[in-house]
Amino acid sequence: MSRYYDIVLGKAALPLFRMVLATATAVVLWFAVSKIVQNPLLPSPMACLDAALILAKKGELIGDAWASLLRVIIAVLLAFAASIPLVALSLMMPKRLNVIAPFVEALRPVPPIAWLPIALVLFGPNDRAAKAIIFMGAFFPLYSAIQFGIQAVPQAYIDTARLLRWTPCEKLRWITFPSTLPHLLVGVEVATGIAWMCVVAAEMLGVNSGLGYQIELNRQLLRLDNVIVYMALTSLTGMLCVLGVRLISALGLPWQQQRKIPRAMPHSEQMAAPSKVAKCSGATLNISRLSFNYAGSADILRNLTLHAETGSIHAILGPSGCGKSTFLKLLARILVPTQGRINSSPCHAKLHIAYVAQEAALFPWFSLGDQVRRALPPPRRCPQVARYYLSLFGLESLYHHYPHEVSGGQRQRAALARAIASHAQLLLLDEPFAHLDPLIRERLQDDLRAIVERHGLTTVLVTHDIDEALAVAGRVHIMSAKSHDIIFTFANTLKSRTDPQQFERRLLLRKWLSDASTMEQLAA
Repeated sequence: MSRYYDIVLGKAALPLFRMVLATATAVVLWFAVSKIVQNPLLPSPMACLDAALILAKKGELIGDAWASLLRVIIAVLLAFAASIPLVALSLMMPKRLNVIAPFVEALRPVPPIAWLPIALVLFGPNDRAAKAIIFMGAFFPLYSAIQFGIQAVPQAYIDTARLLRWTPCEKLRWITFPSTLPHLLVGVEVATGIAWMCVVAAEMLGVNSGLGYQIELNRQLLRLDNVIVYMALTSLTGMLCVLGVRLISALGLPWQQQRKIPRAMPHSEQMAAPSKVAKCSGATLNISRLSFNYAGSADILRNLTLHAETGSIHAILGPSGCGKSTFLKLLARILVPTQGRINSSPCHAKLHIAYVAQEAALFPWFSLGDQVRRALPPPRRCPQVARYYLSLFGLESLYHHYPHEVSGGQRQRAALARAIASHAQLLLLDEPFAHLDPLIRERLQDDLRAIVERHGLTTVLVTHDIDEALAVAGRVHIMSAKSHDIIFTFANTLKSRTDPQQFERRLLLRKWLSDASTMEQLAA
């Protein structure tokens, strides 16, 4: 309850207070100017107040404000309804055949008021013509907001949804809609403001109600006091509409709000596995002479060969630009190889794959618990199972926290929990701990190795960190930036960080990665 109180206070009460304070300041200045200028045509604040009281007693203020508000609401809803199919058609059409986007862009610079003659010809001087003018003012901000929101969905979210095997309907509900919603609400706010700017002109077209109608009528009658009253009421009603949209945005986008949350324990106890937790089995990989390049460019990978047994953990070391991340994207089916084959058991096209990159790619609109729960196969999507996978990484107490409310290390652990929960047969890790502090990184490396070995996942880790490769992997592969291939592989049976032989191997690896002449010494 306190959360909603804070939102209402921050998004509605305080802006209203500032608006009242600004209005009071303007009235004081207006009163001073009216005393100094002494112009009989300029009504004083007291004269306008008297006029407002008279109009309020007659019931005209509320009726006209409601008539204008109704026209704005209907016009904005119609603009919203027209924007969605047009944006969908525009995005689905090939660029060379897309005629919708250029047509909309050509009409955008035309002011809504310029459509007055066309509205009169099409609808006549009536209420429909007034709504058409307001519609033209509201349409373009909404169209642009929806289009930008859909196009701004990060590719990492789309790739994650594909690897989680979400259906098109789930992608629409869980990615496209929540990702577009903030942009849509901003568009609604802008469209509402523009719609109120169009009301005065729109209600001059043969309607006999509304704030614009009253402003024009009293202007002709030289009742400037009434004109000012209706102008003030237009401003107040429009401001309340905008504040209402902002309040809906705050209540409807909880992942963008800063909440007062209790400090959680950094590492909670692991839960017992619920009955709905299914056993996983890793994949077997046989990669033969794998190559990749973009059209017209040099090879990024060249004749790479690798074999991975079920449940094995492989680390790939190499300098920047040797093709490590590209190799993972080929395994994840994000890219298609130009040459070579990826054979696996199960078949690579049906292989369940999880991919964790340097950035956690968590969906900001889901809590950590929902991230994991929606990664589970449909029959097992329950909070109890999601809590179990979070507890593997000490995150059970953060089930209801959003990604922006936790630390970078906790976000990365949540991404790993989501990957394990997806029942993947192949786990791909692209420097997942690169941005973390050394102590947190070491603990996550140990946790990851233990969990992966327990679940029997076949894992491929790409890293620049020699210590990480030696601490996690059972086999370490060295890639060269010149040949873009794996040039040396060795079994890593010593995973203790304090083992003297591990220390010597670490020194040799560092020396070799900086000087290729030490390759023979490392092989020995």
